[in-house]
Amino acid sequence: MDFDAIVRADLAIEIMNQGRSLLSARLHDIDDGDPVETERLRSRRRDLLALQHGVVVGMPETVEPLIAEWGPRVRDEERFWREL
Repeated sequence: MDFDAIVRADLAIEIMNQGRSLLSARLHDIDDGDPVETERLRSRRRDLLALQHGVVVGMPETVEPLIAEWGPRVRDEERFWREL
């Protein structure tokens, strides 16, 4: 297995973890006070987990789009929430 492919897949997975972490923190903050928003955020968190599970080492088509799309979002929390 190509080392660079492993590193890129790990990076994509970490980006998804960071996105899910942002969602989890927001869910903790609203503490079921808004059931509709709670379900929306939980649904989005499940979506990110599904994307993460689709990452396959050595298949850049499963890795690079996640890095390109979600990397900038998780680095900028305001952007993350705006584009979510």
